[in-house]
Amino acid sequence: MKATQIRAVLGLHRISEYKGAPLRGDSGEKILPVEVPLESFKIHPEYNCLRAAHDIALLRVKPIEFTTTIQPSCIATEDTPVNSVATVMGWGWTHENQSVGAPLRGDSGEKILPVEVPLESFKIHPEYNCLRAAHDIALLRVKPIEFTSTIQPSCIATEDTPVNSVATVMGWGWTHENQSVGQRADTLQKAQVHVWPNSQCQMSFKSHEKSIVITEEQLCAGKESGGVDACWADSGGPLVSTEGLLIGIVSTGIGCARPDLPGIYTRVTKYANWIKGVIESST
Repeated sequence: MKATQIRAVLGLHRISEYKGAPLRGDSGEKILPVEVPLESFKIHPEYNCLRAAHDIALLRVKPIEFTTTIQPSCIATEDTPVNSVATVMGWGWTHENQSVGAPLRGDSGEKILPVEVPLESFKIHPEYNCLRAAHDIALLRVKPIEFTSTIQPSCIATEDTPVNSVATVMGWGWTHENQSVGQRADTLQKAQVHVWPNSQCQMSFKSHEKSIVITEEQLCAGKESGGVDACWADSGGPLVSTEGLLIGIVSTGIGCARPDLPGIYTRVTKYANWIKGVIESST
């Protein structure tokens, strides 16, 4: 399985907070992540994304040069004794609440915090496949919430939006494909994109030698010239028509805002009956 569009980021794994600023080594010097092109990757054949079972993959990268901040680690062949001390490293968030240290802002500029709503239950589509982003949709049943000027519902579309229509995508994700250039948004972002015909979308991906197959349950939206798109961590966000109807859910794609490579969304109209059925069976 070729993965030339994927990059592995190597470097110092001891970051207290990373928002696009240069990284720092143990001696305080500024360093940047090293992006290494992948030659191929292999996912464990029994991997199950819903249960995180066999959650391991191997990456074959092009030759790299080891430095003081890029070092190999040998693989353990025996279990470590219980209660032993171990070290975990990563580039992730430093707090479960991602708004800590960066209050969100409303349209009028006032500082607001996210509203955490307890879940009562959730339902993942029975045919969901995380490796192909197929049937990438789930329903969440939440406790009652109070609508405000910044928290509003959106009706579900039951008819497809005409191709070339303008739609709006929203999310809290990264503002640039290269996370060392952009940063995670602390204000809800929105962008206008155009709905593509699936046939044009498929031809465009094929012309760029991308193996993605666009199904009738998916919808493509973006701009041919690029520059506007959803990005990392926007997944699950809404794509809304000019009438305010939910027509798509941010799902997958190649990078962010690349020319001729629109974002791929779950086409909500294909799941209207499933959504209705789940709601009726749980009431």
